[in-house]
Amino acid sequence: MKTLMILFSAFFLSTAFGQNTKTLDQEMADSFARMRKMMESHSKMMDQMMNSLVTDQDFADFGNGLNSGPELVRKDENSEVHYELNMDGVDRNSLNIKVENGMISVSGQSRIENIKEENNMKSKSVSISSFSKSIPVPEGVEANSFQIEEKDQKTLLLKFKKVKI
Repeated sequence: MKTLMILFSAFFLSTAFGQNTKTLDQEMADSFARMRKMMESHSKMMDQMMNSLVTDQDFADFGNGLNSGPELVRKDENSEVHYELNMDGVDRNSLNIKVENGMISVSGQSRIENIKEENNMKSKSVSISSFSKSIPVPEGVEANSFQIEEKDQKTLLLKFKKVKI
C-alpha cells in the first residue's frame, strides 16, 4: 500500500509540474516579451518628459541658428551678372568671399539673437553658426572682372561683367 501511495504521489507530482514547465525557448521568448514591454514603457516615459521640457518652438529657434548662411540670388542684367547676398545676421568681420578655380566661395558666421520676455522673466538665446557656400562662376562672364558692391546695409552685390561677343 505504501508503495502504491508513493507511486501515485510521484505520478501526480510529475503530471502537475510537467504541465507548468516551459522549454528554454519559451522562457527566452517570455523574457524578450517582458523586455520589449519595459523598453516601450521607458520610451513613452522619456517622450513625455522631453515633451514637457522642450517645445516645438525651441526646435524651430534652434533650426534658425543652423541656417545655411545668406541666400545668393542671381540677377542677369544687360552687361553683367550679379548675385545679391543678404547680409542679415551675418558677422561682416567673418565674411570671406573669393573667386578661384571657376568657383565663387562665400563663408563666414551668422549670429541670431532672440530675446523673450514672459511673466516678468527675460531670456536671451544666441545662435552662432558657420556657413560656407560654393557655386560655379556663371557661364559667359569674365571671372577676373569680379567686384563686390554694397547695395544697402543688408545686401552685397557680387558682380561679373558679361563677355562681349
